[in-house]
Amino acid sequence: MKYKIKDIIELLLVIMMILDCNTIYTRMVLSRIDLSYFFYFIVIIIFLLSLFQAKKTNYKISRKVFKVVILLFIIFGIFLVLNVRIRVTEYIFKYLIFFPFILFYMLQSKENINSIINKYIKCVLVLSIFSLFFYVVGSLMHIIPSTYVPIRWGVIENATSYFKIHFDTQFQSIGNWRIVRNSSIFCEAPMFAFILATAFLLELLYGDDKSKKRNLIILLLVEITTFSVTGAITLVITLIMHYALINIHKKSVSFLKLLKILIFPVVIVISVIIINIYINNKIKNHYNSYFVRIDDYKAEFKAWSDKKILGNGYRDDRLTLSYMDPYRKENIGQSNSIGTIFSEGGLYFALIYYFPLVLLIIKSMIKKSYESLIFCISLVLLLSNTLVPYNYITIFLIAIIYNYNVKEREAINVEKKT
Repeated sequence: MKYKIKDIIELLLVIMMILDCNTIYTRMVLSRIDLSYFFYFIVIIIFLLSLFQAKKTNYKISRKVFKVVILLFIIFGIFLVLNVRIRVTEYIFKYLIFFPFILFYMLQSKENINSIINKYIKCVLVLSIFSLFFYVVGSLMHIIPSTYVPIRWGVIENATSYFKIHFDTQFQSIGNWRIVRNSSIFCEAPMFAFILATAFLLELLYGDDKSKKRNLIILLLVEITTFSVTGAITLVITLIMHYALINIHKKSVSFLKLLKILIFPVVIVISVIIINIYINNKIKNHYNSYFVRIDDYKAEFKAWSDKKILGNGYRDDRLTLSYMDPYRKENIGQSNSIGTIFSEGGLYFALIYYFPLVLLIIKSMIKKSYESLIFCISLVLLLSNTLVPYNYITIFLIAIIYNYNVKEREAINVEKKT
């Protein structure tokens, strides 16, 4: 019975992490869902499950694990006192409760992290299949009826809704074509692309071999429908690194020979062509996302330069916005996680996020641990062009990196199904 309860709680945690990534349900003008209390409840239950599991298995916390968790708690606590002036409750829960608890849960048992990763992949796959169906029959073919749902996304706007389980929020112009981007249940397609990319990454490196190829094709196909350059480029680079580093190393075959016998080269070529079209189209328009992203990095660097150590404050983007080019008018939101962390949290907060990433990259190169190396590089690529610095899914992924570093001798391999 305890395992059933554990699975339900883990599934709810995964669903909450996905819903937290700027979904329509959390931005509706009417009947908006507040996830805060759901998270409070789930995380407390997970912590109680950890204690119960530790008692039943006579698990003893190692001094190394205890020191890491306590040290992180102190580091986050110091930042709270020095540089958190808004959304204090949110910060306390995310960094003083959720992060230590989920890290402890991972460190306690390899089965725990494997179980959450598997559930995350399955949830994203289900979401992908649903979104692809409604994207084709609804967004593209208009076979099924649609309504409008008002959402608050910067300003109040209407999102096209298909039974409130799929939404159209953005369009992509390619030449004279204007195509709907697949945004699924999210306020914008890049956020859906981020969710797909993280699931793709975890499936590629740690998924079940029996269903891996099928799942990867589904995720990649749906990723293309989002028209996200960041997502597509990340997946292409991840695939190339994976087969170049892992398969050649293990099977001692040439890269060219390996590519000839796999389906992925075809997908890679198609993806590169599409990416090239997207980039050429984006560069032509001075007011589009390509130039906005460049301006974001410039503004974030200037804001960080003013307060290098502690930054301008958790969730405080006022100085960054003041440095943005006036031509952007209402389009003043930030677009990446790396610059946001530096400008708002300074070197202090950036080291918490990125030092374990750099450390693991160095360790992986020395020990030729290609799975963890690919994971880190791909995660950096995603964070460099997606605004998810304080989302629960990002905190979860960073916790995985800490888990790697703390238990470096215990590879995080999702258990193969029997």
